Amino acid sequence: MKTTILTFLLAVTLFCGCKKSSSVTIIQDGAFSGTFTIKNSINTYTESIPVSLTLNQGEFTISLNTNSKPVGGNGTFSVKNGIATFVDENTWTGEFDRNRILNGEYDMEIKGRDLIFTRRTQPQTNIHSATSYVQMSYQYVLKKDN
Repeated sequence: MKTTILTFLLAVTLFCGCKKSSSVTIIQDGAFSGTFTIKNSINTYTESIPVSLTLNQGEFTISLNTNSKPVGGNGTFSVKNGIATFVDENTWTGEFDRNRILNGEYDMEIKGRDLIFTRRTQPQTNIHSATSYVQMSYQYVLKKDN
């Protein structure tokens, strides 16, 4: 009986002590199209923009069908542990919301042919209790083109 308990405790210790390996998600290269949606946290503003995205061997090119800036971009990307990191290689002026650029970290979901990127945001800290604010969300919902 003692041997069984010791074997069980050893197995639990080894299982809990093993470091989980980081997973790398592979996105198939290709062309994707869909929408880029901007919303606020109180549901008073929503904007959806048609978008095309091409992924090729760690590089991306994006174009948005809009009259607002930016209308496109390009750079490199990587994916690790369900987080896609995009690095836009362009120089941009400052007269628009910089979150409209595909740049930075995004939570990623793959659902069949659908590819969803949701911009990761930092939680607001050191906000006075009398202050209220609206949080914006930025999400790309794309389908792989044939």
